[in-house]
Amino acid sequence: MAKCKRFLMSYLNEVRSTEVANGYKEDIDTALLKLYAEADHDSLLDLLVTENSCLLTDSAAWLEKHKKYFALGLLYHYNNQDAAAVQLWVNIVNGDIHDSTRSDLYEYVIDFLTYSSDQELVWKYADWALQKSEEVGVQVFTKRHLEEEQNSFNPDDILTCLKKYPDALVKYLEHLVMDRKLQREEYHTHLAVLYLDKVLQQRPSADSMGTEVTEAQAKLRHLLQKSDVYRVRFLMDEVERKLISALRQKSVPDMSESLL
Repeated sequence: MAKCKRFLMSYLNEVRSTEVANGYKEDIDTALLKLYAEADHDSLLDLLVTENSCLLTDSAAWLEKHKKYFALGLLYHYNNQDAAAVQLWVNIVNGDIHDSTRSDLYEYVIDFLTYSSDQELVWKYADWALQKSEEVGVQVFTKRHLEEEQNSFNPDDILTCLKKYPDALVKYLEHLVMDRKLQREEYHTHLAVLYLDKVLQQRPSADSMGTEVTEAQAKLRHLLQKSDVYRVRFLMDEVERKLISALRQKSVPDMSESLL
């Protein structure tokens, strides 16, 4: 029986792109999908990420029956049902359903959202992505094509979303200031203040400033040297205020001479 099914898979795969398939494309591709899913064949994914004529309802039921949930998401995506696809993949990542097809499914979802032009879909899963990993999740905003980013997502809306995610907030501000080179005073000043906070939050040992402090200081120094749009007076006031507060709490040594 298994040998017959392998022969049938081979035959259907050969004829699906020939004239023999004319008028039967849906039947052939749906049959192939079922055979691949049942046999746990690698070609199942190849079929779904290329042009195909698989019948949605019939194929979806079969994939669900055989617990091929990642493949089912691909089927939904091919049929312009991205919301259903992402929800399914998120359920896999969360452990609500099991499918070990991709060990990097979280990163796959991030890439998918990054290249999605559906703003509503991206916003729906932004918190989920960031809660899993701020460093990776923020890429749904920082790795987008520049033209789409400029025409769709408002940076101020993104910054509001990222207030709960300090590491992602720094990454996104760096993206605006360093990558996109936006000359907006509030972005440059905000980033400088966050760098300053990072410097003051470190607890260096008595005989070493530590590599993290050195990196934080270097970033702050670089920004202050390269940018000419941040609010100098505001930043100096922040330095004074934060140093006084930190010294009173004895949370850091006197670093006023070595901040920059």
